[in-house]
Amino acid sequence: MFKTVCVDAAYYTFPSVKYLEGLAAQVPSDFQFAFKVTDAITLKRFPNLPRFGIRAGQPNQDFLSAEAFTNRFLAPCKSILNHIGILIFEFSRFHSPDFAQASEFVAALDSFLAALSKDWPYGIEMRNKHWLSLTTLDKPDLLRQKYVKLSHISVDNPSGMCEHITHACDIHESK
Repeated sequence: MFKTVCVDAAYYTFPSVKYLEGLAAQVPSDFQFAFKVTDAITLKRFPNLPRFGIRAGQPNQDFLSAEAFTNRFLAPCKSILNHIGILIFEFSRFHSPDFAQASEFVAALDSFLAALSKDWPYGIEMRNKHWLSLTTLDKPDLLRQKYVKLSHISVDNPSGMCEHITHACDIHESK
């Protein structure tokens, strides 16, 4: 049996301490959760979907906001820190109105990651496959030097048949 599970529910709303402690109370002490970080941090513009209500189609003021992420996502997670295996930033596909070039996204991501606590294990999942080869995202060693806890970069192309690329860094190594 694997002693881990990915909780996608956190992608849809900021987790509460009560919810997280409820999950942790149901598992052994060595169990690890992976949490997808809420899309309120990772969407540049809210999609035109009913679940977004009046925010649908609007720019997201909290996109890559280290303050919002720290206060609204990390703060509740502190209560179960020993159960956190990885926090995954899942980025939907970006189009040219969002970022004209991959380097613009990388600059925004770089500023965001630099502002985060290095005490947490982070991962990145993105949908722009071609950006991986055009940016530092394809150089896990460079990323590890800056962000020791940035452990995975994954490119998932849902429209491509089983196409999945993952770069893993050694998160136990520190400098």
